[in-house]
Amino acid sequence: MPRRMLVLVLVALTLPAVPSTASAAVKRGVFSGSLGVTVPRGADAEVRAVNRATGTLAAAREVGRSGRFTLSLPPGSYTIVGSIVRPGSRPTQVVSGVTLKSGQRRTKTNLKRKRKKKPKARAAYVQELGNVTPGVVALEMPNVTGKLDGEWDFLRQGLNDLAIGDLFGDAKPDCEIAVIEHDRRAELLKELEFQQSPYVDPSTRVTRNLVEADIEVRGRARQVNADRVEVTLDLIDKKTGERVGGAKRTLDGDRVFEDYEQLAKQLSEELCKLSDTYELTLDISGTGRLATHDGSGTMRGTLKARRANRKQQRWTDQAPIAWENLTVTGKTPGCAHVSPVAPATSWTATITVAGEDTLKVDWGLGGADLATATIDCFPTSPGDYDPPPIAGQPLVSLLNTGPASFTVPFAGGTTPITGAILDGGDGFTNTGTLVVKPGPVVRAEG
Repeated sequence: MPRRMLVLVLVALTLPAVPSTASAAVKRGVFSGSLGVTVPRGADAEVRAVNRATGTLAAAREVGRSGRFTLSLPPGSYTIVGSIVRPGSRPTQVVSGVTLKSGQRRTKTNLKRKRKKKPKARAAYVQELGNVTPGVVALEMPNVTGKLDGEWDFLRQGLNDLAIGDLFGDAKPDCEIAVIEHDRRAELLKELEFQQSPYVDPSTRVTRNLVEADIEVRGRARQVNADRVEVTLDLIDKKTGERVGGAKRTLDGDRVFEDYEQLAKQLSEELCKLSDTYELTLDISGTGRLATHDGSGTMRGTLKARRANRKQQRWTDQAPIAWENLTVTGKTPGCAHVSPVAPATSWTATITVAGEDTLKVDWGLGGADLATATIDCFPTSPGDYDPPPIAGQPLVSLLNTGPASFTVPFAGGTTPITGAILDGGDGFTNTGTLVVKPGPVVRAEG
């Protein structure tokens, strides 16, 4: 196996974890310098970025043999971490930090240069704020598991660095993915705690708002022989624990970095097949008050709206639904209302982005929903005419019930669903809710 080095630099940003429209007054700054190490001939080197406030990766760039790099970054506070992956040895890292104002240039930085330690402080910090960014799947990738011998041992701690670097390089997904920095999470938390101390200018203070992972990439390495290792990467949904995809490839010792780049491309394609979801729960109680009888029932259903494809911010789903728990009380002497039934129908929902922090929800039924019963009147005296039962007596219906269209924040919400259609004291009345909330990650429809 050729002794090659991969240098990865992690940059933690304070801006949101996903792309957003920037203000025209905000200019990107420049941060450049040296990793503090020389990249050997034939080595692979990259620079990658991690959002400090949210803990997510934001970008990746190649680095030449000189170890020098230049990053164009939005204004914010950054942690710089250099990770070195070398066959036959354990990965090493160098750490630094920088803050950029709008349009500021900071150059000639050496990541390996020692800096004065900040005073220790203990202070509370703001917890995760509940923000939701639709259309984006967030993932984290801990170190792979498995026993590797000889020079292959470096991959146990270095494979996630290689994969994340490739995901922001040639293998960058053609869809919205936020990658969470996993290895340095403890250091990020300590820095965020220090930000709340009296030693930090409040005007430059970073507010903690860490992104929670939707997907965990669980890697397993199995040594086939002295020259080959099989790597399996499983995509596990953090909410349900279910496997939603993955990639697998055998790495050859003579081309380990090239093979791993191909594995990262497979992983990238699998990630783009995933969709965030919104769960919609409809819960309605209905009553019918008519001259001959009263009726009641409930209508409950759940949808899991997903994106139609990886580039579209439009979530849809459809499922069967019908009135349940039907009751009927007759008001006509000598008659009974029996056999309440409800037609099988479906309900659909479509969610679209309607504004900077707003979703538009459209929902409705796919067909008639009117539940009915049968009236059966008995002869008043023995031998009298026995009229046949009459079906189709109305009980409950969603007629004139809504709203059929409304808006909620990205984080979801609860909308009252009400309606009535009355003629004097007779008619239908419905009350309930439609709850919209973020759901687990699933495979996209197309």
